[in-house]
Order: sequence, then structure tokens, then C-alpha cells
Amino acid sequence: MNQKRWKAKGIFLDLDGTLVDSSGAYIEAGRIAFQAMKKKAPGTKVLLEIPRRIEQHLTIDDITQGDTKEFMKTYLEAYYSATEAKTKLMPNIAETLQTLSEKAKLALITMRYCPYQVILKELDYFGIAQYFTHVVTSMDTSKPKPSPEALIQMRQSIGC
Repeated sequence: MNQKRWKAKGIFLDLDGTLVDSSGAYIEAGRIAFQAMKKKAPGTKVLLEIPRRIEQHLTIDDITQGDTKEFMKTYLEAYYSATEAKTKLMPNIAETLQTLSEKAKLALITMRYCPYQVILKELDYFGIAQYFTHVVTSMDTSKPKPSPEALIQMRQSIGC
């Protein structure tokens, strides 16, 4: 039986929930932002809804009670500060990335709404930045997930 084998030229990976567990940083940032606004923070489930909506360019006005602009400034600053202490690398990720990077180019696509330099700093902190040839964040695309825009952009960048 003559089967054609495909060789991957590139592998696209997501960040949150795939390489890292950032839920602790999101919860901490939400609590700090609500405290700064002198409001009671909602429960964990709602605090974890905030980054999902931000990544999908959906409103959070119902959560922030209309103070979204004030909330976002504090939230993002708190999130960036909490990342190192509250985000955890998933088990065996460094070893897995090393193995994969020997076989194909690795690219990271995250729908976090932040500059890619922030992501590179986080990857460097975890000792895995060297495995990625390209990084795309939500700020680099006009249409968030589930749009394929980030995948298409990445494919063109790494030549796959």
C-alpha cells in the first residue's frame, strides 16, 4: 500500500490553556481592578469571563457596570504584573516544545489583547521563547477567533 506521508513545516500553538494556565493572573487582575474602582469583585466564573470577552472584542460593560475604560487600564496593568507570579507553565511543555521544534517551525497564536513583546517576555520567563519563530496576538488581527485570520497570517509569515 503506497501511502503519501505529510511532513509538517510548521505547528501553530495556542498559549492559554495549552502552554500555560493563566487563570490565576486573570482572577488576580480582575480583583485588583475592581478594588481600585472601589467595587466588589464578582465571582471567579465572571472574572474568567472578562478575558474571553476581551479577546473576542465583546463588551464587558455589564460586568464593569459601565466603568469599562477605567477598569481596563487597571486590569491590564495588574494582569501584566501578575503574570509571572500567577501564570503557570503546563507540565512537560518545555520538553515537548524542544522535541517539536526539532521537527518543524513553531508559531504561537494567542488571542490575548496585548503587544507580542509582552508575550515574548512571558515565554522568555518560562524558558520557552527560543522555540517560537513567530508570535501573533489579538492586537495583530482585525478579526478574533473563530476567524481564521490569525492562522492565515501566521501561515504566510512562516512559509507553510
